[in-house]
Amino acid sequence: MPPLRERLEDLPMLISGLIAKINRRIGSDAHGVLPESLAIMQKYNWPGNVRELENILEQAINWSADAMVDIRAIPNPPWQLDGKIRISTLDSGGFRGNIEETEKNLIQNALLKSCGNKAQAARVLNMQRSVLYKKLERYNIG
Repeated sequence: MPPLRERLEDLPMLISGLIAKINRRIGSDAHGVLPESLAIMQKYNWPGNVRELENILEQAINWSADAMVDIRAIPNPPWQLDGKIRISTLDSGGFRGNIEETEKNLIQNALLKSCGNKAQAARVLNMQRSVLYKKLERYNIG
């Protein structure tokens, strides 16, 4: 099967199917994506293929206030970083430090989105609650 970046014409069909799957999994009521969101997604090169598309859609559903999903609501979306990451922008922590910082930010955003409800934050992050608790302790997050 060719990569997603070579079959962007399939995006609307894939988005529809993935939104239905996500709705069942997390109990949301998303109906589709805004035209502006679709335009952004059609310009992105999708290095993570369909799995990345599903993750982006789930994040957007969690961040969107309406039934029509707006991917512009996602903080720090990958298409803003696409092809623009430079070594000089990385902090002194190197690769592992940047990964940990990103993970910490994702956890803090999920907790903010879930109003501090750790069980809900774990669901948003698609991780076991016990794993979330370990990471909260590791990163010293409230």
